[in-house]
Amino acid sequence: MYNYNIELTYNIKDNDTLFRKEMLDLFQLKQYDDSINEEIDELYLKYCKNNQLVEIIELMKQQKKFTKFQLLGNTTNITYFMLLFSFDYLYLTHKCLQNLDKNNKINDENYNNLCNKIKK
Repeated sequence: MYNYNIELTYNIKDNDTLFRKEMLDLFQLKQYDDSINEEIDELYLKYCKNNQLVEIIELMKQQKKFTKFQLLGNTTNITYFMLLFSFDYLYLTHKCLQNLDKNNKINDENYNNLCNKIKK
């Protein structure tokens, strides 16, 4: 179960160990296992019809830094969604998911921050 209430801090401290701990906390786990991927799949299914999320994924598909995943042949939308849980994007993705959980809409600031990060 995804914990929407956590405030992430790993990005402020630029700390990989803290990132891993906070990732476990988000999914309410003690150690890494396949359930994280299953939870991310469930989150994707829950929000995959949200227009803003669709736009974010489409933006990712247009960026050169993500084209290497197209070479692997595994470029479904859920693949791009999973990339949003990487170190570079999780803190922004989490804020968007918090918005979606509360309002079924990502606020403009969080949407723009994530899109701008994807474009960098």
